[in-house]
Amino acid sequence: MKGFDLFSGIGGFHHAAHDLLGEDYKTIAYCEIDPKARIAYEASINESPPKAFSDVNEITGEFDASKKSFGNSSHIKKMLPNFDVLFAGFPCQPFSSMGLRNGMDDPRGILFNHIEAILKIKKPRYFILENVRGIRTINNGSVMEYIMNQLNLLGYQTTSWMLNSEDYGVPQTRRRIFFVGDLKGGNKNIYEDTPPKEVPTYKRRYKSMIDILEKDVDKKYFLSEKIKKTILSSGTGGWKSNPEINKDPARPLTYTMHKMHRASQDNYYDMNYLANGSKNKIRRITPYEALLIQGFKKNIAKKILNVGLSDTHIYKLAGNAVTTTTAKSVLAHLLSGSK
Repeated sequence: MKGFDLFSGIGGFHHAAHDLLGEDYKTIAYCEIDPKARIAYEASINESPPKAFSDVNEITGEFDASKKSFGNSSHIKKMLPNFDVLFAGFPCQPFSSMGLRNGMDDPRGILFNHIEAILKIKKPRYFILENVRGIRTINNGSVMEYIMNQLNLLGYQTTSWMLNSEDYGVPQTRRRIFFVGDLKGGNKNIYEDTPPKEVPTYKRRYKSMIDILEKDVDKKYFLSEKIKKTILSSGTGGWKSNPEINKDPARPLTYTMHKMHRASQDNYYDMNYLANGSKNKIRRITPYEALLIQGFKKNIAKKILNVGLSDTHIYKLAGNAVTTTTAKSVLAHLLSGSK
């Protein structure tokens, strides 16, 4: 099976497919605008780097808003080899509760139209798209309806599932929408609209945060007494929340977790929880732990860390990643239902 990894980030979909199919899977090309993510992507894969694009416009051409279309089809055919499955974690900021939720009115919202153009011209057998759950409610559901209608018009048997990473092998509460499609139709799991089964506890990659959190980490990850007061506070003014540490499963990782939000939003753990130590010694998760929480195998996480990116960049990249174990379950379910 050959795949195209669009808006690839650090390769969550690539690693999901490779983990499921082994040598029977190959990424023929990927596209990612963030140069830091491209460095991490190529360092983490177990094969020679596939064809790389830094901008989707290199593939589709510029979007013509008046015609609601892209460049000619021959250009797309020329830029991309044939492939069997399109993966795309298209940018979530236009739809996320952490953003302004402008939906398709956000310039990044039209990135879905690039996906549409590539599916229309290249016609891969399958696609899997991932986005935040907030996409369901933008403009009273009209964005979700638009996306589903467009995918159906392309001839795909299509459905969507809202899945929680906690149910698919990692200790993180992370709910995401997965759009899936089969061009040939007759896919039993799409027709019956049955989402992938949850992973049994004994088969989970990481059963709890105790399996992920390290007992000995650099002191820079521990909270100072000064910052601790802010992190553990319930908020200011009209915004109040319940600060809580030692969450298992962890709260959803975010693109902005490097900013160290309050304990009602980000993940913090004390040494008593980790190693029967002091409750007063509290730390944030490390970049390495963030990658594990997103389902990356330990050897892959170490490869990403070894490219020399800053902690800030790793936190951002991990927060933006698709959870590999969830993506693997979706792909397996999509393939098992096909004729």
